[in-house]
Amino acid sequence: PGMGGMPGMGGMPGMGGMPGMGGMPGMGNPMAAMADDPMIKWIQWVIPIIGTVFYWIGIAFAGFVMFIVLALLYLLKKKKGRAAKVWIRQAVARKRSTFEKATILSVCSVVVPVLISQIGLVAGPLLPPVVAWHMFVYGSFCSGAVATILSGFALVRILASGARDGWTRAAIHTVVALLVLALFYRATHLDHHDKRAPRINDVSTDVDDPPIFRLLADANHTGPFPRSYVPLVREYYGHLIHPLTTTLPIGAAFIRAIHIAEEQGYHIITPLAFEDNHLAPSEWMDKEEVSFEATHSSKYFRIPDEIMLRVRTHKMKDGYVGAKVDMRSRSHLKADKGSNAARILKFLEKSHW
Repeated sequence: PGMGGMPGMGGMPGMGGMPGMGGMPGMGNPMAAMADDPMIKWIQWVIPIIGTVFYWIGIAFAGFVMFIVLALLYLLKKKKGRAAKVWIRQAVARKRSTFEKATILSVCSVVVPVLISQIGLVAGPLLPPVVAWHMFVYGSFCSGAVATILSGFALVRILASGARDGWTRAAIHTVVALLVLALFYRATHLDHHDKRAPRINDVSTDVDDPPIFRLLADANHTGPFPRSYVPLVREYYGHLIHPLTTTLPIGAAFIRAIHIAEEQGYHIITPLAFEDNHLAPSEWMDKEEVSFEATHSSKYFRIPDEIMLRVRTHKMKDGYVGAKVDMRSRSHLKADKGSNAARILKFLEKSHW
């Protein structure tokens, strides 16, 4: 008894596993360490709250304007229609101060681009969505800043003089101008905003063999992946963006990708055959690679971001044949501020597959 099994033989403690080997402290990606920082977590928690507050402030402002319009229409319809008409004429004819004109201009810089973009849904695009976006960004910032300064200065001057007339109007215009600046900040800084992100607008999970747009390729946005973006994507997103490998067969993975695209609001433009509301087997059967292209438009300015989803057969280490999913996302703005990478991470999240 005990022969061939002496204690400690062939299993000395510490052999093949000396502490620190292959994992020296400090090595690895500093981004992962930053993600665990309490301050970073607090910022990630509070920024969506601020964004939501600004969003509802904008909704409340739009509701207030709509209420005023409806009230005027009601007065015009009822017995006080004549008095309302007189009030409207007086309001239009009244000579306005410089700060009031600046505030009206700042409100128009927000309303007009959004209105043009929304009308384009019905009547066709009146302006390219990116043009409407730039009208909003530059117009709301410049006019909002000028209106805030002028209205604030007028309010301070009225209060300092001790006058009672006019301070309410100046205060309202100051608040409205600040709301315009808040909407500008909300639109340009809180949605997937990353100051460290490289100035690119195209990201792919596979930069060596990226998916190539065909249906969405045009003179301004060609199909191939920009080679100048390859080192930037590797350096900044290399630790985050990877192809997704799954044990699902290629057909099941492709169908799952279509469902995820529909759930997340994408408009698939690749013609796909369906039978009884299900993807036809001819779309994926006996194929080593399947793909589709889709667009996703922003809520207010209808700026279309474009994606391509590619699914290939993939042999696992144990010999099982599953699927590998690659995704490419690009935007029409010159710098995406991390939005394309965020879109890919959301689409390829493990819980979806």
